[in-house]
Amino acid sequence: MAYCQLLEDNYNCFIPYGILVYNDTSKQFKITYDPKMRFELGSIIKEMRKSLNCDIIHRNHFEIKKCIKCSMRKHCDQKLG
Repeated sequence: MAYCQLLEDNYNCFIPYGILVYNDTSKQFKITYDPKMRFELGSIIKEMRKSLNCDIIHRNHFEIKKCIKCSMRKHCDQKLG
């Protein structure tokens, strides 16, 4: 969604879909970028901006693999595993 929005913003055109490509398997998936997705992306960005103003940001998942690879792990007091 973010790449589609960046393309729309930079090229001033309508992007109806994006293609997600997994390098390890070369599988491709067409991702529709419709008004519902645009609204969802806007909501996510708004939530992210709101979080930037908070002193404490809580972990929003319970996935050890995701946690271990997180770029903020050394600063986090909610580490898994």
